[in-house]
Amino acid sequence: GLYDRAASEVGRVMMRGGPRPAGLVLHGEVFLRQGLAGEALERFREARREAPADLRALMGEARALLQLGRAHEAAPVAEELLAQAPRDVETLLLV
Repeated sequence: GLYDRAASEVGRVMMRGGPRPAGLVLHGEVFLRQGLAGEALERFREARREAPADLRALMGEARALLQLGRAHEAAPVAEELLAQAPRDVETLLLV
């Protein structure tokens, strides 16, 4: 129930003019935590189309691909993430 509420709140903020890429990333996180990796992947990719340098969207996309068992697709995303944030602990753990 809390994930649905979180998604609703994010949607409301986006409707009121909140930053769309950040909202998409949050929606992706909610879907990912619910085990809906395919839906999460769509949100992360949409966020990346709107804000290509968003590290959270890039990290989310890599995690969603791994959960979907698509490591061969996640590898180049992880490499891009590592190039952008080589000293970030979360990035290193993901890669």
